[in-house]
Amino acid sequence: MNAYFTLLLSLGIIAAVGGALLYDGEHSRVSRGAISVILLLAVTSPLVELISELSLSPPRLPEISEELSGEYAEVAEEAFCRGIAALLAEEYSVAEDAFGVKCRGFDFSLMCAETLTVTLRGPALLCDPREVEKFINSYGIGVCYAEIGI
Repeated sequence: MNAYFTLLLSLGIIAAVGGALLYDGEHSRVSRGAISVILLLAVTSPLVELISELSLSPPRLPEISEELSGEYAEVAEEAFCRGIAALLAEEYSVAEDAFGVKCRGFDFSLMCAETLTVTLRGPALLCDPREVEKFINSYGIGVCYAEIGI
């Protein structure tokens, strides 16, 4: 920021000297206009840079370090499984606890799993396991296998 103010002060001094030297000539009006444009560009350049940075690059979320991703991976996996159970409960109008969901090969960054095992219990036993598999597989969050639990 100091470099910006130094540049602005230097341009101001050059503009003042240039304006004083060209004050009496025929082209004084043109030279003062050019100096004004140069000073205007110098003053507004940080604003132009800020606008171009904001418009060209979307805001980036901070990268999650390996340590943090390890800590949050278990919590995210549990939430992922609960979310699938809630999705199934809503689809089949059955309580969430009627679906047991386990995942293997959970990927925290992509929020998907290699395989999902859905166990149908209680009222969910009336659901067709193949339809449950097809429903979950349509989301592309992992290969689903449904099984009947007693």
